[in-house]
Amino acid sequence: MIPLGKAVDVVVDELPPDAEDQLIFSEVVRRSGDPGLLKPFNGYILKARIGEDKDGLKHGLILLCTPDGKEGIIEDVTCTAGPDTYRPSGSPCTYFLDVRLVCSGP
Repeated sequence: MIPLGKAVDVVVDELPPDAEDQLIFSEVVRRSGDPGLLKPFNGYILKARIGEDKDGLKHGLILLCTPDGKEGIIEDVTCTAGPDTYRPSGSPCTYFLDVRLVCSGP
């Protein structure tokens, strides 16, 4: 998840604020030149979107869900060093983290 988060963080400023999922991942693979970047997530549902912090800076949100799309496994906001939350069993495959709260300093 960490290499993917770093790659997403690099491209979010080049994408429209409403970009999601495949548009973000396509740009990540194109820009990184690494077609295997998404390979560890094969068989899982992988989502991405863009959010803004309180200063208007864009950051990526990545959500990894079970193959059936019913449960969230890991959620990450790209302004931090590693995955931000590992979801408990039974969590829905929806975003919980708020970029404005996670990425805003004091």
